[in-house]
Amino acid sequence: MKKKITASIYDFDRTVYNGDCLVDFWFYLLPRRPLAIFLVPLQIFMAILFLLRIVRLSRFKSFFLLFVHGIKTDRLDQFVHDFWARRKKGIFPWVRDRLAEERKNGLYLICNSASPRFILEPMVADLGFDLLICTEFDTAGGRQTNHMIGTNCRGAEKVRKIEKWTAGQDIDLKTVNAYSDHLSDIPLFELAENSYLIKRGEITLYRSTK
Repeated sequence: MKKKITASIYDFDRTVYNGDCLVDFWFYLLPRRPLAIFLVPLQIFMAILFLLRIVRLSRFKSFFLLFVHGIKTDRLDQFVHDFWARRKKGIFPWVRDRLAEERKNGLYLICNSASPRFILEPMVADLGFDLLICTEFDTAGGRQTNHMIGTNCRGAEKVRKIEKWTAGQDIDLKTVNAYSDHLSDIPLFELAENSYLIKRGEITLYRSTK
């Protein structure tokens, strides 16, 4: 018999957090890893190729993450924790209260983001989410790599990753609320009874099936 779970699902960047945590972490790390500055021209070049639709987003993201490639994972964890210690005020004011209310109402709290796990995990844990579904990057020999595991967790892929998780855990998932800043998450909104669009930290009901 399947386990029944009632959930709320949150995007992270510009939904929970006022910014793009991957880009912000890149800016944070550059002065602490000066040699990474030599990657910037190549990153800009790849960004242009992505904007011209010559390379896919997943390939661009993997290339962009060369700035963390080879860092020992324990050292990277230190950088990430320091980054979030400086960026806690970047969490929108409404988020903690909403999470606390939904937790009190018995909802299972899922963060579903395109950003990398190694950046998201400490803050997602601090906010009290029950589950993080995101873009995964491999490690090797105790060091971080820029090798993406599987697919980029964006758009319809967010829903596929949720479905993979529910199938693997034999879960019957009912999504009450979904939150995102972008209409690329319409596939995610379609899972939920209520979907909310976040713009500049303000919540607007986008769709309700009730």
